[in-house]
Amino acid sequence: MVVRNDVGKLIWLSSSLLSCRSALEAELEALRWASELAEHRNWRNIIWEVDASEVAKVVCSTEEPTKVVCSTEEPTNWFTYHKILELRKRFNRADWSLRWLSRISNGVADSAAKFTLSFNCRLSVDEFNLETLPFGILDLLSVEQTAAL
Repeated sequence: MVVRNDVGKLIWLSSSLLSCRSALEAELEALRWASELAEHRNWRNIIWEVDASEVAKVVCSTEEPTKVVCSTEEPTNWFTYHKILELRKRFNRADWSLRWLSRISNGVADSAAKFTLSFNCRLSVDEFNLETLPFGILDLLSVEQTAAL
């Protein structure tokens, strides 16, 4: 999860190790984890960005989840069904919105996820200890924050 303020400055970055059966389930679980954390912290006025278009599609849809999920994910529908319903309920609020953002535009989040999977470790930094991030992620962060100006 990458949390930025209204001008694109990183406030917080955190990653978690998840056990999932498919890429869709992993993306849904990551959004569930992050949104649950934000809900518990009572965060408001959030624009959520995900780089998995299928996740944005199924969470924002009003159709039955099993009809929206792409056919390549059918064997895991049962495992994702309740996650989708939970996320739809959580995102059914006026001060949260969910949108798709390309992976290229979301490099810090993508790199943090890949780092977590590759090295089997979690990341957790805030704006006061950014220097503890791996150099590759720190470089991407600098580029993204400059582009946001």
